[in-house]
Amino acid sequence: MRGKAHCPKHQEVADQKRAEHLKRVHIEYNRRRDASDKFYKSTAWQACRARFKRAHPLCEECEKQGRVVEMEIVDHRVPLKEAPHLALDWSNLRSLCRACHNRVGRRVGLTQGGG
Repeated sequence: MRGKAHCPKHQEVADQKRAEHLKRVHIEYNRRRDASDKFYKSTAWQACRARFKRAHPLCEECEKQGRVVEMEIVDHRVPLKEAPHLALDWSNLRSLCRACHNRVGRRVGLTQGGG
């Protein structure tokens, strides 16, 4: 835990400003998440995901390496926020285990300047 940067007299003001800042940050984050959250909870996505999972029950990345691992996540090859018109297009979907999804996600973040 960090030490306090202010004397007791001014620490309360600093803490209040920080709390207000964090509240604004969370509001903005939630505003941006609303559209994708709505999509992922939609009946259309749930049905598409279930059909895709039945058709592709193994992790695509693990299969390339000769491993047989059950898939956990239906991933968009091109992220939903970049190509919403491909949201339900099977050519833009892939089945991944959690480890591969995390690895691919980091790689995508790095190539897009996110890392």
